[in-house]
Amino acid sequence: MINTDNLKDIIDEFVKIYEIRPIKNNPYGTETPHLFWLYYILKTFKPKFIIESGVYQGLSTWIIEQACPNATIISIDIDWSNLKYKSEKVNYTSIDFNDINWIDMLGEANCSQTFAFIDDHQDNYKRLLHAHNNKIGYMIFEDNYPTTQGDVLSLKKILMNNKYIIDLNGQRTWHTIPLEYKDIVKNKCDYFECPPVYLDIDTTRWNDKFEEHECKPALYKSVDFPSLEIFKKEQLKYGFIALCKLKYV
Repeated sequence: MINTDNLKDIIDEFVKIYEIRPIKNNPYGTETPHLFWLYYILKTFKPKFIIESGVYQGLSTWIIEQACPNATIISIDIDWSNLKYKSEKVNYTSIDFNDINWIDMLGEANCSQTFAFIDDHQDNYKRLLHAHNNKIGYMIFEDNYPTTQGDVLSLKKILMNNKYIIDLNGQRTWHTIPLEYKDIVKNKCDYFECPPVYLDIDTTRWNDKFEEHECKPALYKSVDFPSLEIFKKEQLKYGFIALCKLKYV
């Protein structure tokens, strides 16, 4: 779904934009390794409609605007107390993604041209099903945690294993994934896991090995040009962000 050849120019372009971002510190939010892929995907596909579920301080909203300045953007969050960047061009709501009938709101034809960026720490399987029922075209999953990490059921967990861990406030609990989930995910979407742009280490932020999680090879393993410096600095923020093209047969 994504052509990763000759990325240097768009990496340079992204870094120039990132350097003037309105929010310099985004702890617990999306950072360079995933913001780049968000920018790259939206810049490549140029969707007319973008749904953002999970806004936090608003940095991802700003990146979305830079990638697609003419798109209609709907941003969803249940807590606006952390918001620092607010755009007059964006439609803001606190109604949960799964509680909105997107066909009624956007029209079925527009739904097929819509990208949903999911960064809300909610069950990604349920998000996928609701988007599929509403004929959404594409989804980007930011909280795509591997089997043994994270606080949410992710598509990566479903596709890799039949059990997974939910970690809430340090309480790690194993759960079993229903056997049919994997087939349902495969039937409803084409799944593409975006590789790390830069990685020169073996150990993740969780102190286990990237190879344990079937991590794709990094696009770069050394700082071959200056724009990669920020990716080297923030490489531990990489967490298996994925793009899904929803299938309708």
